[in-house]
Amino acid sequence: MGSTLVAVRLAGDGFELAWVGDSRAYRIGAERIEQLSHDHSWVQAMVDAGQMSAEEARQHPRRNLILQCLGQGEQAPEVGLLHARLAPDELLLLCSDGLTGELDDAAIQRCCAEAETLEAMVEQLVGLANSHGGRDNISCIVLGLAPAAEPREAPPRGLLRKLFKPRQS
Repeated sequence: MGSTLVAVRLAGDGFELAWVGDSRAYRIGAERIEQLSHDHSWVQAMVDAGQMSAEEARQHPRRNLILQCLGQGEQAPEVGLLHARLAPDELLLLCSDGLTGELDDAAIQRCCAEAETLEAMVEQLVGLANSHGGRDNISCIVLGLAPAAEPREAPPRGLLRKLFKPRQS
């Protein structure tokens, strides 16, 4: 049995996203949600080929069959990669399939829009997924850019001179 992965590296207002399997990453705004990762699963391959709708994939008995994972066999997995920017009013949600197996994108977006803090958002997402059945492990993390720091005034030079007197040699 292998493991799925979704990971992010933040750099300024940009980020690099990597995933293997069906753990997902979303960009969330006040009134929208965008799936950034692309599942490495059998049902996603069927959706991509036009043989199944996204809604059929959510209910299909083989929805948990993943095509790529870590720690399975000798061949290295194909890692999905994305480089993008994050606006100050956007969040990133990284989550396991336990969350997305219980909640559709609209429910995730509503829950995120209603939460007062990032911590509350995670608690509410996990709680809602558990209340919908919680049939798989449910894990998620939400992150965003910190607001820009207010510029600070430099202390007066006179004070520095008083506090840090030069040594006389």
